[in-house]
Amino acid sequence: MSLMLLTLSMLLVSCNSSSENPASNPGNSLTGAIVGIVEDAPLENKEELPYNIWVQELKLKGKDVNEYRYAYRSQYLNSNGLIIPISAYNVYIKGDKVRKVYLQPVKLNGAIYYDNVYLDHTKKTAFGICVKGGITCEEVKEKYFPLSYSEQQLDTTPVELINGLDRYSKSTRQMRYSNRQVTFVESELPDSKTERLYVDEFFGLPLYREVFQIIDGKELVLEEQDFYPVIAPVGSVDIEEVTLSSKLTLLER
Repeated sequence: MSLMLLTLSMLLVSCNSSSENPASNPGNSLTGAIVGIVEDAPLENKEELPYNIWVQELKLKGKDVNEYRYAYRSQYLNSNGLIIPISAYNVYIKGDKVRKVYLQPVKLNGAIYYDNVYLDHTKKTAFGICVKGGITCEEVKEKYFPLSYSEQQLDTTPVELINGLDRYSKSTRQMRYSNRQVTFVESELPDSKTERLYVDEFFGLPLYREVFQIIDGKELVLEEQDFYPVIAPVGSVDIEEVTLSSKLTLLER
């Protein structure tokens, strides 16, 4: 893999919810996993199973998960060999409701910023609020305002990725990854690229995605998406965490 290293500053976002952010991400590179350590570990021998059957087992575990949380980070390698961050936010999903928490407030216009976005996929709505302390959020304190539903969609989700696997996807390796038991699942992409998912074997959801090419016999990572830590047990997300507070009032503009 590439020898380039990137250190990402992981900032925790303070929110007015009773549950804050998923655990912070410990470290980072475009040389393999953005997070943690990947290490060999003796796992159950699945060599007797055709690859696509084991992939199907993982897919059956994760395809219908509708309540989970994770910290999302993404970056890519540009044509000049520079690592470019794309997105960084924390995600809470419960059914058709989603809350996206940005690490830093995002400017909408004028003096209006937001750092929390509430999406409702049933109503096709998106609303923003700003809760960070200081003058940045002062203009919209205790207010909410509409945002573009289409523009605020998540880049992708672990469930979308696991459902995107097909009969050509294959498992290639079982590993210990940041204290999780994972299977590497690879799928061929156009332009001689390969997608590799690190799929948590308990939840059946990817913790990490990378896209790479083989250059001079070595893997060159071109894209990374980190979903660590995916936390998906029933009850992991309260309805209050993905619902606008009734104490807020609509911002008049």
